[in-house]
Amino acid sequence: MDLEKLLTPVSEEEPCGPDLEPAGDPAYDEAYFDRMGELPEWFFRPGVEKPDGSMTPDQFFDAKTVNFREECGLLDPLLERSRDLRLVVLRAQWALLSGSMPKFVECIQWIAGLLESFDAEVHPTDSGDRRGTINDLNDINTVIQPLYFTPLTPTGDASLRKLKVARGELSPLQSEDDLQQAQILDALASASNAKPVEKMLDQLLALREAQGRIKAACEKSAVAKFSPDFSRFGPVVEEMIAAITDARSDLMSAASVAEEAVGEDEGEEAAEGGGAGPSAAALAAKAGGGTEVVSHLHARRLLEGCESYYRRYEPSSATLLMVTQARSLIGKPLLEALETLLPEHVEEAQVKFSPATGFLLGIARLRALTEDVGDEPEEALPDPDPGPEVRITGPGEAAVAIRSVEEYFRKVERSSPIPTLLARARSYLDRDFQSIIEELIPKEED
Repeated sequence: MDLEKLLTPVSEEEPCGPDLEPAGDPAYDEAYFDRMGELPEWFFRPGVEKPDGSMTPDQFFDAKTVNFREECGLLDPLLERSRDLRLVVLRAQWALLSGSMPKFVECIQWIAGLLESFDAEVHPTDSGDRRGTINDLNDINTVIQPLYFTPLTPTGDASLRKLKVARGELSPLQSEDDLQQAQILDALASASNAKPVEKMLDQLLALREAQGRIKAACEKSAVAKFSPDFSRFGPVVEEMIAAITDARSDLMSAASVAEEAVGEDEGEEAAEGGGAGPSAAALAAKAGGGTEVVSHLHARRLLEGCESYYRRYEPSSATLLMVTQARSLIGKPLLEALETLLPEHVEEAQVKFSPATGFLLGIARLRALTEDVGDEPEEALPDPDPGPEVRITGPGEAAVAIRSVEEYFRKVERSSPIPTLLARARSYLDRDFQSIIEELIPKEED
């Protein structure tokens, strides 16, 4: 089954075929209700304390127990006879429970396509039944929790669940005691994970787009008009997107959120009473934009403006430390960056060539080369563009300036450690004292 086939009318008389559920179709009853009944009642269960003080193990739903191909073998023949949203939603749930994000996104896109193409005919046509079907995408055990646990990197080092535990927003399970936000963001920003992370972001953006299409189609339906309840489904997708773009600022433009959509998501989160939202600085850092950085000198002036603001108004900010360190490395050679950031290991630095040649540049030679590179060129170069006037008067402006400089160095000097330092600076924008201390001074293992 594919989208083209799904959007092809079953017949001229009945574009979506018969509604098999009220007709009591035996094949429908056997497949649909059987697979509905097998959906898990929980996705994970925290361990509980036993009388002797020990803990029972945490329990997790095992994606390996789901054979998605077999699920499709039961549901797709029914979809060929009847264009039924109930079947596609169920298919989406089993796709996600099997661990297949691409198949889950595909199913959500199918739902959007069916609603847009067959509003009056797609089953169920009853407003209450259709609302209940679409709202199953907001289910905690079959959609929301699986999304929380979905790996954002191939190795599973990063997920929304792990990030929220590291931030203190969720209570840790037994295997989550030592999670550090910095390590999770580093995994998302790692060059070795670049392509898979970009692919995951593409899937999440497609998912967000499909959500918007479903919502729009339901709200303008001629036969079953309602607004679907995506109060959990919408925000969790936005949080997954933000988790990636917080670590990969170069992907921010691709993931920019329309102002209207942001307003709707914030309204849904407020209705849930999710507690205090992120600070103005954190929101500004995620929003992107800001002045385009035109030169290294301009970048330095922007960071100096941020330093001035933080020293005056937020002297305890850990962001100030990272910004100052980043600014001090502008225009500095690689070896100086290594001496600053890897002081205990810099003496081990060497450049090796193929084993056949045995060629090697050791730390002494690297230092000599660094000194040679530092000589002023004989031919004078034009002065760098200082850029427009820098004015940093608030946390939002500082956050946007930090992101702008980070993006600039990612583009023009990819080998620089400055983007890494500034990404860490942004991660401190919305952190309290205790969470920063737990990162700066990790607990010793027993």
